[in-house]
Amino acid sequence: MAGTPYWKVKQSSINLDAGPKNNLLTVIITRFTENPTVFLTGKLPYTLVALGLLQVPFAAAIAAYALNPSKENENTLIDQVAIINPVFYEIYDFVDGAAAGSKTVINLAGLDAYKHISTSTGKPLASLNCKFNFIKDVVQMLLFSQRKKPTTAGTLLLSTTIPGGLNLVKLGNSQMGIITPLGIINVNVFSTNSAEVASTDSGKKLAGTSIPFNASGFGPSTNLDPTLVP
Repeated sequence: MAGTPYWKVKQSSINLDAGPKNNLLTVIITRFTENPTVFLTGKLPYTLVALGLLQVPFAAAIAAYALNPSKENENTLIDQVAIINPVFYEIYDFVDGAAAGSKTVINLAGLDAYKHISTSTGKPLASLNCKFNFIKDVVQMLLFSQRKKPTTAGTLLLSTTIPGGLNLVKLGNSQMGIITPLGIINVNVFSTNSAEVASTDSGKKLAGTSIPFNASGFGPSTNLDPTLVP
């Protein structure tokens, strides 16, 4: 079920024509400097000094390309754009966190906002048909497979050579703890419905627990049947 609308930063990459974005970087640096109680200095993804140092070669590349759009100046600007783009995205994420849905705070950073509606459907349901299968003629390897629910972002598979599998306990809203005897533990995160799982112990049984997750947290866990490692 969709949640209550809230405001988020309108994010965009910059391309070869980087002039307007250079102005935006100047504005952001200025706004961060003028509003240290909103955009906490110790929480910034880059210090104000570092942002200024990043801006200098970026601005120089823009000016040089505007004056002479030679191939050399174009390549220099492309290199600078490649450096600055991820900087902008870190800034966008930081401002989103500081704003906590407030359009006023986003605009205070010199950025545009859009109304976002969460499409979260809550924590995922248990995955289906979780199992280990043999891989023909492959030793020390089993195939983990499952049927996922559409609301699942991925699956955390905790596998162990202990035949009894693993016991899990809930520690918090999105935290789970593992209770297990001593043994070899392999932690694997999958975003697909199947993957190979290696074991160092041929001739022993591999057990495991599948835990689906999404942005809302972990869903119910499923213990896989212990399966002999070839």
